[in-house]
Amino acid sequence: MKKEIQNNLFEFWKEIGNLTGNLIEKNNFYSVLDEESDWPNRVFNSSTDVNTLASIVDLKNRNILPAGLAIDGAINLEKDKRFEFVYNQINMSLNLEKHECLGFSEKNIKKVDTSYLGKIFAKVASASFGYNVNYKTILKIIDSKNIDLYLYKIADNFLCCGIIFYDSLNNAGLHMIGTVPDERGKGIGKQMTQKLINEAKSKNKSYCVLH
Repeated sequence: MKKEIQNNLFEFWKEIGNLTGNLIEKNNFYSVLDEESDWPNRVFNSSTDVNTLASIVDLKNRNILPAGLAIDGAINLEKDKRFEFVYNQINMSLNLEKHECLGFSEKNIKKVDTSYLGKIFAKVASASFGYNVNYKTILKIIDSKNIDLYLYKIADNFLCCGIIFYDSLNNAGLHMIGTVPDERGKGIGKQMTQKLINEAKSKNKSYCVLH
């Protein structure tokens, strides 16, 4: 399942790159670089042969590629001084065929389907994750048939965001689930996660995957 989970993440970034016009496609890797945003801005699906890594470093130093490189965790670059380890991601999956949806009120969760809500989404995501999410990027992905965005709202306050991405392997990836700092620990993110799972189940997807 590991390859399918990784595929969802890389397909997601590639979709964003295509929709925003920021995708760089080479023989041995892909990249998304938006100079007005910190997200997603990654080099991904890369070969780790010597020549490819040298090319990536050179293009990064010339500001053609972003600084972030996402690679398989089995590849060890700790001894290569050109790279600095930042973090690793744990992959999880849920078999939707065996999953029974939990009932809960979804009245506070709104689908992002307007430019106004798109701008709100960018603000909530930026506050939740501590990096800049360009609202122009969000506006360009709202209409994608493969991407659905949601916001959690109480009264006039938007407190949480979440994205679901449907990939070519019939899996649904849960992305950018985040709650603004002052509202954490109240179960809001849990409700958003359950909403995304329910959406994936309703569309007969095979698995939900989370990075």
